[in-house]
Amino acid sequence: MKKFNWILEIAKGLLILIFGLFCLVNPVSASITLTWIFVLMILVFGIIALTDSFMLKNSYNLWWIFVIEFVVDVVLAAILLFNPDKTALLVQITGTFAIITGVFRFLRILARRDMWINNALFGLGAIAAGILFFIISEVIITSITIILGVVAAVLGIVVIIFGVRMKMGKEQ
Repeated sequence: MKKFNWILEIAKGLLILIFGLFCLVNPVSASITLTWIFVLMILVFGIIALTDSFMLKNSYNLWWIFVIEFVVDVVLAAILLFNPDKTALLVQITGTFAIITGVFRFLRILARRDMWINNALFGLGAIAAGILFFIISEVIITSITIILGVVAAVLGIVVIIFGVRMKMGKEQ
C-alpha cells in the first residue's frame, strides 16, 4: 500500500503543477478552457478520495470522510459542467472547492493520523486560495487564472515533494 500511496501523491502533485503552469504560461487560453480543466481536476481528486476510502475502510474509523469528499467533488464538477460559460460561477466554485478541499485535508489528519504535515500545508494553502477567490471576485478571469496558476504550481510542488518523501520512507 505504501508504494501505491506515494505514486498517487506524485501523480496528484504533477497534475496540480501542470495545471498551474498551463495557467501561468497561457492565461488567455487557460481562461477560455479553465472550466473544463478544472472540472477534470475536481473529478480526479474525487476519484482519488473514493479510492482512499476503499483502501482505508478496514484500518481507519473515519474512512467515510473520503466518500463525502468524493460526493462534494462530483457535485461541484457537475455544477460547472452545466454552466461552463459563467465566469462568476467559475470563480465562486473555485473558491468553494479550494476551501472544502482544505477542510477535507484537515479531516484527513483526523482520519489517518499520519501525513499531517502534507495535509496541513495543502489544507492551509487551499483554504487561503479559496478565501482569496472570494475576496477578489470582481477581478477579471485572466488575473484569477494567473493567481490560480501560482497557487496550483506551489501546491503541486509541495505534494510532489511529499510523494518523494513517502518513496524515501520519510513519510508514511
